[in-house]
Amino acid sequence: MSVDYGKIFGHALRYPLRKDVFTLMFVINLFFSVVSWIVTNATMGNVSAIDETMALSNIMNVIVFTIPMAIIFFAISVFIMPIFVDNSRKFFKGKNENPTESISIAKERFIPLLLTMFLVMLILFACFSVIFIPIITATFLGQAIFAVFAGVLSIIGIVVVAYIMFMLILSSYICIIEKTGAQDSIKSSWRIVGKNKLNTFIFIIIFTVIYIAIYLLMLVPSLGIMILQGNYTDFSVTGLVILIITTILGSYSALFTMSATTNYYLTIKPKLSMKSILKKK
Repeated sequence: MSVDYGKIFGHALRYPLRKDVFTLMFVINLFFSVVSWIVTNATMGNVSAIDETMALSNIMNVIVFTIPMAIIFFAISVFIMPIFVDNSRKFFKGKNENPTESISIAKERFIPLLLTMFLVMLILFACFSVIFIPIITATFLGQAIFAVFAGVLSIIGIVVVAYIMFMLILSSYICIIEKTGAQDSIKSSWRIVGKNKLNTFIFIIIFTVIYIAIYLLMLVPSLGIMILQGNYTDFSVTGLVILIITTILGSYSALFTMSATTNYYLTIKPKLSMKSILKKK
């Protein structure tokens, strides 16, 4: 299959530049950043206390705050992802709709998408456990032969986990776009990527190069300020400037990621509907 990477990434680079799209993502990310900043400064200040009991207590406070916050942030991220995936899908097809018009899709796909992500993580965790528990066991045994075995098994494990991640890269996007369940989304991703391994590999390489370039370009101002001003976690003008710059970076890169992957899936997806393909199987 011939894939027009210029069209895929051209649309993906332009999509975040839309005012309505970027504004919505920026506001969401700014909320995340400000809350994280406040919680970090409020809880991390005394973690390094001289008194060990006090330090341990502060660490527990950090855990109590950060874990629920991470869960809430993850749930919000799962909810907003369908909004931008559906909107970028329309943009790729030449429609310029406001992203808020896709909120109904977010409500509809929240639970299926959450289940899809959970199932993918469960598969990866299962593979990780099967492969790396023997590695940890061999390491504790301490014998040279076991160390060699652990090293070889580590390489195999990394390759296997990376391959599974590669094959399931489209699961969440299929769940949103095709409105399939968790199992069907994962199966479809495996089949579609399996038939387009070379194209998918090229897509990931190009995506990675552009993504790194975006980060390097937008991180230069932050790094300059950090070097000149020092501590950037304090509540200061310097910290605020870096917070805004990193939020802009995070917003653009997140939109670029979702748009590029959506465009790639729309390019390589089978002409038949996903339900028809699954029925044939």
